[in-house]
Amino acid sequence: MRRLGTCRILNVCPMIVLGCSLVGPVLGQTSYWQHDPNTPGDWADPNNWTPRLPEPNDTAIIDNGGTASIPSGSVGVYNITAGSLFAGSITQSGGTSVVGHTLGLGSKHGSTGTYDLSAGLLSSNGLVVARDGMGIFNQSGGTNATEYLVLGVWGAGTYNLSGGSLTSSGECLGMNGYGTFVQSGGVNTVTDRLIMRLGFWESSTSGSDPLQMGNLYELTGGLLDVSNGRISFGGTLSVTGGTVLAGEIAVMDGLVKVGTDALVTVGAVHLYDDSADELSFELGEAKSAFISGAGNATSALTIGAAGDHTLDLQTGVYRPREGEAFNVMTGFNSITGAFDHVTTNIETGQQNDPNGLAIPFFAAGAVTDPVDPNKYALQVVFQGLTGGDADGDHTVGFGDLSAQASNWGRSDASWPDFDFTGDGKVAFADLSMFAGNWGWTKPLGPAPPPTGAAVPEPASAVLLLAGALGLLRRRRRE
Repeated sequence: MRRLGTCRILNVCPMIVLGCSLVGPVLGQTSYWQHDPNTPGDWADPNNWTPRLPEPNDTAIIDNGGTASIPSGSVGVYNITAGSLFAGSITQSGGTSVVGHTLGLGSKHGSTGTYDLSAGLLSSNGLVVARDGMGIFNQSGGTNATEYLVLGVWGAGTYNLSGGSLTSSGECLGMNGYGTFVQSGGVNTVTDRLIMRLGFWESSTSGSDPLQMGNLYELTGGLLDVSNGRISFGGTLSVTGGTVLAGEIAVMDGLVKVGTDALVTVGAVHLYDDSADELSFELGEAKSAFISGAGNATSALTIGAAGDHTLDLQTGVYRPREGEAFNVMTGFNSITGAFDHVTTNIETGQQNDPNGLAIPFFAAGAVTDPVDPNKYALQVVFQGLTGGDADGDHTVGFGDLSAQASNWGRSDASWPDFDFTGDGKVAFADLSMFAGNWGWTKPLGPAPPPTGAAVPEPASAVLLLAGALGLLRRRRRE
């Protein structure tokens, strides 16, 4: 039989509290919610509870599928469980709720618990979402202050933060279960550690998106503030928007994904020895830093000498040109170690060195920081061919048009055949990329081309497209 007594978190999430228990002792009595489950009821109404309205030393259990509403006033109770064996929900749209010990959502296997906070104050010693069942906490406003937050002790726990503020000493995603934190707004402040454990889905061979495997913190907006603490994990930290402040990010068998609209400022980044981890960046026109060192005396990027460390570079609409440089991490006092692999989703013409060996699409290494010469940056330089350069002569010009004319409409094409998008087809998307880079020539020396260089004016591009289509029609008549 599964039991969780005094804090197992000490062993599996070595941060949150010492000597705690996820379910506190019953000091008073237990009160059960008895309102009609088909409609919400007022927490403060004594008729909705049996045997009495919960008092500060009592345990309150909502498990009949109903919803207890807290629109205003004050609630004081020692323990709350929503979804003990079956299901229960709480909605708070105002007032103050003080839980002396633990607020639990989804306690036993098969149970479901939900808490919706839109305004007011919620205070607790601990918030446990999905002890052994399923739990969901939705926060669109108000303040949630807790000593520790656990998502997924053995069950599946989710926290959705779209507004308001959450403050805790520590947060743990996935002790022995699954934890997902989705933040699209608001502020999440962790004063000590945010820990994401590896989870149990990451070994799946089904080809699933890695963001759907293991434990996940997904930030699309708002602020995640761990500036005085540490983020350590073996799950996934996905930052496609918003801001992350962290004293340290330590990765052990995890994935960090950062998009062009995100800002991550961190004192140190550490990829452990003997771990398989990945840093993934979405490249864009700005070429600005994706992860910035805090600039203090200890800011450092450390890549473990052992293990399997991957630098992944992704693009959407934007496509780099040959020789273009990106500073993906800047402002560090030191950069130690190197990545074992550099991967990308970019379809490019493969170049070969004089010995016939394939040249990697990207070269990565430490350089002097372009803003602060006393710091270092991790720079990647794109070494694939520029879109439109079908013949591989490092120039986009008339010499490449012959491939377009002779292969137009093919569905089994490759780069030399004028397929620059990698879809196997020679079509208008490839012609548009060719026109956009018309006249481009790889610059001499290591410096990347200036932004916007060698891009034809709109009128020129239209004439170029028209000329290419005319050549195509002439070839077909022949």
